[in-house]
Amino acid sequence: MMHILLAGGGHAHALLIRELIQNPQPHIRWSCISDHNHSPYSGMLPGVIAGHYQTAELMIPLQALCERANVEFMHGSITAINAGEKNVQLSDGRNITFDVLSLALGASPLLSRSDKRLLPVKPLPDFLHALENLTPHAGADIIGGGIASVEVALALAFRWGKNAGKIRLISRNHALLPGHNARVQKMARQTLQNVGIELLLNTPVNADFNLQAQAIDCSAAAGHAALQNSDLTLEQGFIPVNDFLQNPQFPRIFAAGDNAHFLSRPLAKAGVYAVREAPILLHNLLATAQGKKLRPYQPQRYFLTLIACGGKNAIASRSWFAASGAWVWKWKNKIDQGFMRSFD
Repeated sequence: MMHILLAGGGHAHALLIRELIQNPQPHIRWSCISDHNHSPYSGMLPGVIAGHYQTAELMIPLQALCERANVEFMHGSITAINAGEKNVQLSDGRNITFDVLSLALGASPLLSRSDKRLLPVKPLPDFLHALENLTPHAGADIIGGGIASVEVALALAFRWGKNAGKIRLISRNHALLPGHNARVQKMARQTLQNVGIELLLNTPVNADFNLQAQAIDCSAAAGHAALQNSDLTLEQGFIPVNDFLQNPQFPRIFAAGDNAHFLSRPLAKAGVYAVREAPILLHNLLATAQGKKLRPYQPQRYFLTLIACGGKNAIASRSWFAASGAWVWKWKNKIDQGFMRSFD
């Protein structure tokens, strides 16, 4: 029996497993390895930080999904990948063999890997645990100029309220939210200013930079550490994949979400791509195991982004479109709650 191994509990894998509940594939042995029984949904993180949701509300029940889908769940942390020999190594010494491998291990911010002053926002379970120990009056530095940094800064400001010390958002970029239109950037800057968050652009954080005692890394993502300990040839630290989400070097290895470097057109590390990749990934994993034709993934050029702004308001961004207000937050909340209910 062919063995398809799902390495990691990222969004693409969680959705793939959900599909297996509805459409079982009994002639395939499925396994999933993850170091957590639950997979956090990143879209609801700002709401959890701000206090709009409980932590449990953003947790996809990965192990329970596996049990319902007849997917063997293995609790463990992958430390090495031997693509040529078709096995992965776990931190406890186990070696798990596979016929077809899919990687959705997630990623973590780059700066905190070398700067131990920084608390990485990912992996999310570790960050949420550390969040409870942050001291409001000590303030915080938020590193990065993208959506995650804006959402985390605003959520902390809302969470701490009048007890908050100085909050600074620090980015090496010359503009906030690069890649978004000018109206969205202006809305975000104004929102930060309204709650007293100091914005420092063109400011790289190096060893000499005077950080506050509490500093959170929301900078650009780096590939999972296990990828560095493999025989895969990487692109910028990630797994290169073709239009089929397939690694050209090892055609029985696939990658999705933050692990993948899409060769046709490099994509942002955004959850929307992982969600849209899931059905194509499932088809192509099965097709590879069964010797059938693969299906290409065609990423959309523009997608809607809803940026949480601390309180129950948000900014909507898509190509030239920009809007903000409480109604945008309600829209985002409806989407997020619907996504989580789909795993019930």
